[in-house]
Amino acid sequence: MVSIIVPAYNSEKHLRDCINSVICQTFRELELIIVDNNSTDKTAQIIKKAAESDGRIKYLFCPVPGVSNARNAGIAYSCGDYVFFLDSDDTLINNAIEILHRAAEEDDLDITACNILYSSEKGRSPMEGSAKTAVAKGTDIPLLFSDMLTSYVWYMVFKLFRRSILIENNILFSTKLAVGEDLDFVIRAIEKSEAVCFIDTPLYIYNITQNGLNLKYHENLYELKAILYNSVKAYLIKNELPLENLHINLVNDIFALAVNEQKSQKPDFDRLLRHELTNELIKNDPVGKLSVSKRVFLICLKYRLKFALDILTKIWIRS
Repeated sequence: MVSIIVPAYNSEKHLRDCINSVICQTFRELELIIVDNNSTDKTAQIIKKAAESDGRIKYLFCPVPGVSNARNAGIAYSCGDYVFFLDSDDTLINNAIEILHRAAEEDDLDITACNILYSSEKGRSPMEGSAKTAVAKGTDIPLLFSDMLTSYVWYMVFKLFRRSILIENNILFSTKLAVGEDLDFVIRAIEKSEAVCFIDTPLYIYNITQNGLNLKYHENLYELKAILYNSVKAYLIKNELPLENLHINLVNDIFALAVNEQKSQKPDFDRLLRHELTNELIKNDPVGKLSVSKRVFLICLKYRLKFALDILTKIWIRS
């Protein structure tokens, strides 16, 4: 059986579509655990009504706020051989779980990842456009992680995990990370896995909404980004792998910090330019692998063009 865990906080707008995408799965041996994270809207009513019509749907209440607490409660409550995490404003292709479960059983996989379909008002596009389906075992697992680092597929938690790997190794979501808890969780799970897989077919539909956490200002984002960067860096160094793709990703992380700075009441780009991650990026200079827009951004960092950083981040926020 597969346990699908959905953390839900004030999710009435999208939750029905999320639930329908699960109960319509071609794979039937599943339980849908929806964790009400102390919602104040109609989320609880929607879950309970859905549970009345399908016995596979379970309502679980988690009073402690935070997606990590909700997911951890779901893990503890789950009964499946595998666990899959789905966000309440996202949906699944109708045979997603069947494809993931078949792959996991055929190759005895501990983690089965799939391509992700970004969906917004502008249309849909796969997260990863070039990587092919691949199975990695033993020492090849870090290599697959390194090769796909720039796609962000491995940064996200939307994967099929063997539940015993999580339970036996006490792998839970960190309640100390406001962002990036996905990556932290995935790395710890990968370190305990003997076989993982990436499937190039987009099976998960990631809906980009205007009320996401990425649009909020995070006071401690600098600290969180540094923790996650150093975590990935340590994993790569431990496995004697190059850091080139990590440095390419670091451009995106620094850009996220710049945008976050713009969203503060008093933007301070000197703070950004002084930060250790910015210095690390400039020192390693991954310019040859960047898009034109990210090259321009890196030039602004190198030459400390604060006025240009201010303009670029304002444009991004408004777009």
